[in-house]
Amino acid sequence: MGAQRKANGKYYSTSTAPTPAGTLSGQQVQVRRIVSRTNPHPYCVQDLSGVVFGWMPASDLTEVNR
Repeated sequence: MGAQRKANGKYYSTSTAPTPAGTLSGQQVQVRRIVSRTNPHPYCVQDLSGVVFGWMPASDLTEVNR
């Protein structure tokens, strides 16, 4: 993994959690793990220093131009 993305949206404590744990707005993140894309939030994201935020849907992650 390790792909960098810009996150805009809610993140969740698990890939199937119904209630958001928080919101990110323009935060640069790294994709840590991807689980089954049938889950509502299949992407686990962390900040660039390695602190995990939680799980997000692909629609809330955009590619970062380096």
